[in-house]
Amino acid sequence: MVAPNYPNCEQARLFYYDYLNGESDEALDEVVFEHISQCLHCYAETEELRKALETPVNPEEKRRDLCIIETLSLHFAYLDKWISCTQAKAFLPNLLIPELRIRVPTPITAHLAECPACSKDLEVIRRLQLEPKQLRRLGMLFLQEIQSESTECRSARKMITTIAALHFEGISQQLLNHLCNCSTCNETLYHARQSLLDDLKQMPEHLSYLDNTIKPADLFDCVVPYEMSPEYAKPVVPRELQPTHEEILATCLANIQLLHRIIYFILMRDDSGVMTCFEFVESASSNEPEKGIYGTPNDWSKNIRISCRHEEPGENVS
Repeated sequence: MVAPNYPNCEQARLFYYDYLNGESDEALDEVVFEHISQCLHCYAETEELRKALETPVNPEEKRRDLCIIETLSLHFAYLDKWISCTQAKAFLPNLLIPELRIRVPTPITAHLAECPACSKDLEVIRRLQLEPKQLRRLGMLFLQEIQSESTECRSARKMITTIAALHFEGISQQLLNHLCNCSTCNETLYHARQSLLDDLKQMPEHLSYLDNTIKPADLFDCVVPYEMSPEYAKPVVPRELQPTHEEILATCLANIQLLHRIIYFILMRDDSGVMTCFEFVESASSNEPEKGIYGTPNDWSKNIRISCRHEEPGENVS
């Protein structure tokens, strides 16, 4: 065995799979293969790769890994770009899905570290303890551009009284989606529910989501009927929460209104003005950094630069 020769090692790394498969069609391959077999560094890395390839793959773990890779690719699409709350907001719900937990710095997590408003929003959503499928749908909603008026508003307003009374049967998914991302219709729906609640005159003095009988996840579909499964036949309101008494209905509506305020405040709030940019930079050291099997520096966090600035409302982002 010989000591590592990093320029040759860099070239050899491209042929690790060929080396393990014993495939060599060109003279260059033979030279590289000889280097791998004699170099302590490259041989150790190929052995590490061999063990990884021989480890049985659990289908569920593979699916999870693919989801994490896709999530990271979405995060790093903002590499070298200035991002604001508008861009970061769409990622907040998915950050709370256990199987999509991200363990490395990304452009999105860098923004959360610098932006108190987005960090607070994330914590508020965490406390709701929503189910993974609900977090995914919330993330889909946060991706949408907020509307104020559209051709669908007229049709939506005809159904608002019905929806405010928690009757969703027969309402098209397109209309339900519209009620979620149209600020005008969304506000109208909120006031229609509040009017119904006021008429009941049974609102308790203090209501809390810590109530063991009514949780945010139980009422989420009533507040965010965005991209519901088209084949849902049962009422959106869970059977155990279907109100049979005015006081129960009042409690249910009051909790729905509170959840509505929480979610749609986050969705429609203005940017905080905090702008962040996540970049990879060249190492200041003249020494070749120690690298892992995929060519990434083992201590690659030292090669990250995070810039932060504050934009006043109305300023252009560049």
